[in-house]
Amino acid sequence: MTAVDTDRLATALSQAMSKLAPEEAPVALAVYRLLAKAAPVSASDIATEAGVSRVLVEQRLAEWPGVFMQDGAVVGFWGLAIPEMAHRFEVDGHTLHTWCAYDALFIPELIGKTARVRSADPTTGEEIRLTISPKGIETARPDTVVMSFLDPATTQFDANVILNFCNYVHFFSTAASGTYWVRDHPGTFLLSLESAVRLAHQANRATFGVGLHPNGR
Repeated sequence: MTAVDTDRLATALSQAMSKLAPEEAPVALAVYRLLAKAAPVSASDIATEAGVSRVLVEQRLAEWPGVFMQDGAVVGFWGLAIPEMAHRFEVDGHTLHTWCAYDALFIPELIGKTARVRSADPTTGEEIRLTISPKGIETARPDTVVMSFLDPATTQFDANVILNFCNYVHFFSTAASGTYWVRDHPGTFLLSLESAVRLAHQANRATFGVGLHPNGR
């Protein structure tokens, strides 16, 4: 694996996402924290959690790409989803899913919770299990896991972010398996788990700034 500039990638990720005004970051964080309970989230609950008006929440949910609703409530948001997807994401006994491997790395810090992640190598089918705390990787099985990535500056983060970005970001059981896959997917490259977590935390700071944890913790 070649060395990567995680500072540049973090900046590119932040710029690719919806630009958050100061009053919007609490709304996005509230959605993540409520959705992590694995139940559809209403605009009124988001407003209460974020300390903002329901009108603001409804406006942002309507405007932001990557928001999935069911019966008027949020069931998928910026990498986290209740409906089944490829990457299983368990928090406090609740089962959710992430859109891609990278989501499983950055979301634990945003919600202030440890997650147990289960995925599969798309090349070999080998099962991958990770325990990810808000601070980083606690366990990885196997211990040779790597992650593929696509430079966010080369794609579009819009309503088709799953197609344009997430479909290129996977966990692999070994660098050899990952190398085989990226050769067939131009523009992708491999990151070690250490580099991927560092990128995730840098991008969280760039996107959400201070106050990543409830009550400023």
